[in-house]
Formats: sequence, structure tokens, C-alpha cells
Amino acid sequence: MSLAAAQEPVQTGEKGDEIIVTWRKPVSFWLSPEATSKLRERISRKKPLVFEFVRELQPKFSSVQDTASSRFKGRFVVDGTQLLFPKVLNIQGKYNVESFENTISLDTEEESRRISIHSAGKSKNSVDAGKPSLYRGLGTTITLDLSLNKPLLEKKKLQPSPNQNSISARRRQRAIQLFEEKIIAVLCNLSTKYKDMLQYDIKDPNLTEEVQIIVTYPQGTQEATSLKEHLKIAVTSVVREHFNQKSAFAPPAEMKSFLNEVYVYMMDKLNGILGRAFQVENAYNTSVSKTAMSYDSGHLKQLAEESEQEKWTEMANLFHLERISRAENDVEFWFDYANFCMRSGMSEKAEECYRIILGYSDTHAPTLMAYGVYCTCAGKYSDGLLFLRSAIEICPKDPLPLTLLAYYYHFADKDYEAEHIMEMVKDITKTENKTNVLEFLISIQAEKFVELSIAQVYL
Repeated sequence: MSLAAAQEPVQTGEKGDEIIVTWRKPVSFWLSPEATSKLRERISRKKPLVFEFVRELQPKFSSVQDTASSRFKGRFVVDGTQLLFPKVLNIQGKYNVESFENTISLDTEEESRRISIHSAGKSKNSVDAGKPSLYRGLGTTITLDLSLNKPLLEKKKLQPSPNQNSISARRRQRAIQLFEEKIIAVLCNLSTKYKDMLQYDIKDPNLTEEVQIIVTYPQGTQEATSLKEHLKIAVTSVVREHFNQKSAFAPPAEMKSFLNEVYVYMMDKLNGILGRAFQVENAYNTSVSKTAMSYDSGHLKQLAEESEQEKWTEMANLFHLERISRAENDVEFWFDYANFCMRSGMSEKAEECYRIILGYSDTHAPTLMAYGVYCTCAGKYSDGLLFLRSAIEICPKDPLPLTLLAYYYHFADKDYEAEHIMEMVKDITKTENKTNVLEFLISIQAEKFVELSIAQVYL
């Protein structure tokens, strides 16, 4: 990069035997981002800035050929490392000028490394004594004032504090807890009003209408408005902290997708709270043989699996229901029954079981993964993504939910995201987990995912 940095010198005075020449007109030039990056890289590699000094004839003597111009060609070296310090915009210094033929090449890094750029332009290399140096003999020096409009060193980006993630997690947890508390408060309020009304004659038509109002709360009524105001702060906190959404949406489609995700999350939370608040006793009234009644839950599971292998679906169904009747709050019993329903073609009943499990415990990772796979196979991609991400939040170091999320992105035609997730899986574990993924998918009869997993195993 060559620049005409100074022209039209003017002799301004003499100081003893020295003649002082000044370039009064300052020269400004613009560097492109690429040139700025190269300059920054050159300085950071301790390579000096080299300036050439050339004699040119004045325009009125342009017809005269200057045969001695090469003798007056010189250069001087400037240390630019100061420009890498914060808030440094200026370099001023006085530098010795060397004849061009007496200076070494500074194009290569190896040669430039041998030059001391901390000695005001003086080289430590011995110059060939056989060639006289015109500028050295005259003691020629040049004063340079180099100024930048902006610092060469880019401003350091702000780094998040180490505990920022933990603070965000605590805020998210508090927002979810506040939402659950508000739902429970509204539920208790409605239950109290309903119980008070049951003390009177339920056949009274006026009372029946009032009970209907409490149960439904039509839009626009004062009661509905009161409930909305009671939940508004909690819902806003969940949107801001859990979904990290604090700005407006530009495209309407993005806003619609976000509202769908929030709705699914809120309804799942509501179903979980209702499931814990109202536990239905004797949900499944089944008739099992007296022999089965004497077995423990582990033996019942074994009998259910053997019956399923023998294609005795009804018998296997009875054994699963007997296990559940002995411990209705055990999510593992419900999960085994849900997977059995999936393998038996009873997908609607399996979905109901998944929802019951999440009602008891919304942190049961196997259910979140299975339900996410089920929703994806059913075409409910937004719901499937929500459940799979929830499973990853609970088990961030488990390769199984990450692999399922990669398969989800494959079906959603997002190959880049799928490859990125698979790279994360490889970083987490060095062993092959494709077989474990295949076994899990077969247990829930996810045919689309099974085909993709088989292809991954034999790749």
C-alpha cells in the first residue's frame, strides 16, 4: 500500500549547520476495514511500519529526466506497538533516515524480527560499510506525527458475569413458582365459593345458574376480569424470565408461533397443578384375578411383558392397570403403561397417560422425551420441540434427549441445527449411544424416529 503522504516541502529555517524543511499541509487518508485489519495484524506480530522517502521533481521540471533520484530514495522505520494500547490515537517521534540501498528488506517476518523496533528506527544489523549512506552521512532525521481518528484496538466486548446464568435460573424458577402460586390461589378461591353454594339447595334454578357462572366465568364479566388481573403479573414474569422475551415481535408469524408456545406451556402447567390438586381415586376399576393380586409390582411388570410377547394384549393391559392401582402416584408405572399403549396402537390413551405423568411430575425426563417424540410424529412440531427442550434442561449432559432433538430438527428440515446438536452429542460422550437411542424409540413405537435411528446406526 503506497500513499502520497506529504508534498510541497517548505524550508522554514536553519539551526546551526542543520536545514529544517517542513510539510505544512497535513495529509488525511482513509483505511478500509481490510487494510485496518492488516495493519493491526502487522503491529501485533511486532513488524515495524516502514515509510519511504522519495525525491520528485517539481511539476515545472517534469520534462527533465532525473537520473539521480534513486540515490535520494530512503526509508525510516516506526514502532507502531503503541497504537495497540487502549485509547492511544497518536504517535510522535524523530527517526533517522537510511538510504534505500543500505536498508534490508522488511517484507518477511523472519527479517523483520531481527530489527529492533524499540530503538527509534535504528537497526541492529550491520550495514555494508562499502556503500556510503547519503542520509546517514548528512545526519538526516525526520519528525513524524501520526494520528488516528479511531483507536486501532477494538473496544473489548462486555463479558457476562460468571454467575449470570445462575441468576437467570433463579429468576426463571421464581417466575414459575409465582405462576403456580397464583393458579393455586385462584383455584382455592373458586373451590371455596363452590363449596359454600353446595350448602344450599342445588335444585334452585338461580343457584344452578350462579354455579355455572363460577365454573365457566364468561368473557367480559367482572369475575373473569378479576381473574385475569390476578394472573397478569405472574404470566408476564413467566414470559420475561422463562421464555426470555422482552421485546416486541416484527413479523406476525413469529408472534403467533411464540403465543402458541406460551399457550402450550401454560396449559401443561395448569394440567399439572390440577392433577396434583384433584387426584381421582379408583380411576381404573379393573377385575384382575386373585393370583395377580398376590404378586408384587415387579412380578406384575414381568407378567405384563410376557403377555405382550405372547400377543395377549388384554391380559397385559390388566397387569399394567393392576400395578397402577397399587401406586397411582408412581410415574414409572404410568410410563410403562403409556409405552405399552404406544406399542399396542392405543396412541390416544398413551397421550392421556403422558399428561397424567406430567401432572404428577413435570420433571420426568423420559416422559418429556417420549411425549416430544409422539408430538413430532403426530405433526405437532411446536409441542414436540417444547417437550424435548424441557428434557434437555433437566438432563443437559444426557446424550439421549440431545440425539432426539437432532432427529426432530431433521424432520423439521433444519439440517444445520441437526448437525450442530450431533456435534454436541459427540463432545459430551465418546462412546456410541446410537443403540440406546434405538432401544428407547422401539419401546415407544416411534416408527419415523426408528427408521432414522437405524440409518444412523449402520452409517
